Amino acid sequence: MQGRALQTAFHEYLRDVVGLAGVKRGSPKRLVGNDWMPAEQLDIERRQEAVAAAEIKVAEAGREASAKLSEAERLRQVILAEKQAATTAKQHAEALQRGMLAFASGEIVGANERSGKQVLSFRDVETKEKVYPLVLPAFDAVWRFVVKAMDRIRDMLKSAAEDKEQAAKLRLQADQEATEKRQAADAAATKVFEDAQQAAGHLLTEATALNDAALLEKKKAKEATDAANMARLAAAAERSALQDERRDHVRAEEETLNSLRLQHDDIRRAKAEFSLAQTQIAAKMTSEAIQKAAEALVTPQEVQRAAERLITPDAILAAATAKVTSDDVLKAAQRSVTVELVEDVIAKRVSAAQAARMTQGRDLGR
Repeated sequence: MQGRALQTAFHEYLRDVVGLAGVKRGSPKRLVGNDWMPAEQLDIERRQEAVAAAEIKVAEAGREASAKLSEAERLRQVILAEKQAATTAKQHAEALQRGMLAFASGEIVGANERSGKQVLSFRDVETKEKVYPLVLPAFDAVWRFVVKAMDRIRDMLKSAAEDKEQAAKLRLQADQEATEKRQAADAAATKVFEDAQQAAGHLLTEATALNDAALLEKKKAKEATDAANMARLAAAAERSALQDERRDHVRAEEETLNSLRLQHDDIRRAKAEFSLAQTQIAAKMTSEAIQKAAEALVTPQEVQRAAERLITPDAILAAATAKVTSDDVLKAAQRSVTVELVEDVIAKRVSAAQAARMTQGRDLGR
């Protein structure tokens, strides 16, 4: 009772004072009697329990060993079966491959059924004795392969025959169409050739006419070219003649100008001599003229006008043309010829020569 009261008090302390959550009180004893046992008894019981546990472990180990041996035996049987199956599959594959090669090479020529039994047909007895043991491991597979191959070959032969027949029909149809097209093409070619010949005839006629016209035009062009060449030669000859004439005219003008320059120089010299002679004559005749004028009551102006009337422009021009000398100047001076009259005549002669030269130059330019 004390033990139970102590357990209850301790439980309440932990629950109410300490405040631990989930605290439970211990359960009452299930068996009536002492709760303790001697040490020797406890040791014996522990050894008995250890022996029992060891026996249990040995028994479990024996069962596990037996199970492993059984599994190993099963695995060995499986491996042997797989090895046997692999050997059989290899032999089967080799036999099937040999049967396929034998069929491909013509050693096996057919497969059929006789009285419900599968039979392979060989090329000859010797071939059968040699090939049959090799294909026997895969006889069923070889027989099915040969049957399928023969069916396939028959289908292919049938399809080839049908294709050949269809090809023959198509070839015949194509030949007919080609013949029709060739005939149509021949007819079209004939028509085109005839049209081409007709067009060629027209073109030839037109070409001939055009050629004649071209020859005529060529002839006219040649004549025009010849005429142009002749005109060019004539123009060149005329231009050469004009150039020669111009050179002669220029040469003549140069000679005339040189002559006029010489005349002008002579006139200047004559003018100088005339001035000198006039001075001398005036000095000589002054007293006599004055005396006579006084006697005849003639003025100097009247004497000058009388002198001007004695020398006409024609006489002065003739004197200039004839290259007036110093003696002529003296004679003219004696006849009261003035220097101004002579210079006027020379100037008019020079202007006329220059105008004639310009007119001839314009004519040559045209």
